[in-house]
Amino acid sequence: MEHSRQPAGPETAWYWERLRTRHRSQRIAGIAIFVFGLCLLIAEPLLTPDYNQLTILVLILIALLPVLQGSSLLLANRGPVTPQAVERLRSQERIQLFRQAQGTMLPWQYRRWTRILECILGLLLLLSTVQGALAALRMSQVEFSTLSEKVIAWVFVTLFALISLLLIIDSIYLKPRRARRFAKHSSAELAYRLSLGELVTSNPSKLGQ
Repeated sequence: MEHSRQPAGPETAWYWERLRTRHRSQRIAGIAIFVFGLCLLIAEPLLTPDYNQLTILVLILIALLPVLQGSSLLLANRGPVTPQAVERLRSQERIQLFRQAQGTMLPWQYRRWTRILECILGLLLLLSTVQGALAALRMSQVEFSTLSEKVIAWVFVTLFALISLLLIIDSIYLKPRRARRFAKHSSAELAYRLSLGELVTSNPSKLGQ
């Protein structure tokens, strides 16, 4: 049974319901994973009677992983939602939104090192595509190459060219643009939550840290 204390404000009630839903879904997932692992644990010795003992032991250890994971989910979400959990989640998300609005805490796919790696990958793939195009040209001049081989070669060249260009454009233009939109969205979301009138924490200066 969930905690009997009622949330004090609209934002707290929203977080409270989110945590209740999360606990419920995590418990259902934990039961499903636990039952799946238990079925594997019971069925493996019956389905693999001809395997040697070492192989059966390894399979049993593998089957124990979902059992342990399911048990961990059940234990972590067995209790009711507490006011401390609500306040902790609210503070964490507001701090995260504050930093995202400043552009100092973006998801990993928008960070500079990710975009640099993506651009390098696109350039390397583009270089390989140029080499493949030259090879396809030489193949088209060879008499014993069939038409299907030439068509397949040019299809692969075109496909890799499109992928390489997509990677380069995504890293140079699309992701920086989406990152700016993400920061604006985080700023608007933070302003909306603050407009509900509930305090972030006992010390608001912690947000800037």
